[in-house]
Amino acid sequence: MVGALESRLGRMLSRKRLRYAWIVGAALWLAWLASIALGCGDLDMTGTVVGTDYLQFYTAGYSLRLGQSARLYDMAF
Repeated sequence: MVGALESRLGRMLSRKRLRYAWIVGAALWLAWLASIALGCGDLDMTGTVVGTDYLQFYTAGYSLRLGQSARLYDMAF
C-alpha cells in the first residue's frame, strides 16, 4: 500500500508542477517584500502599519501583566 501511495504521489508532484509551485511562491514573497521595502517607515505601500497584529497581542499581554485586565476593551485606554 505504501508503494502505491508513493507512486501516485510521485505522479502528482511532477517536476513541472513543483516548478510552478516554486515560481508562484517566490512571486508572492517578492511582492510582499517589495511592498514593505517601498513603504515609508513602518508603513507598507498601501499605508498599512507593518506588524499591527503583533502590536495588538503585545499590548494586551502588557496590560495583563500590569494588572489592568479590566481595561482591555476600553478603547480610550
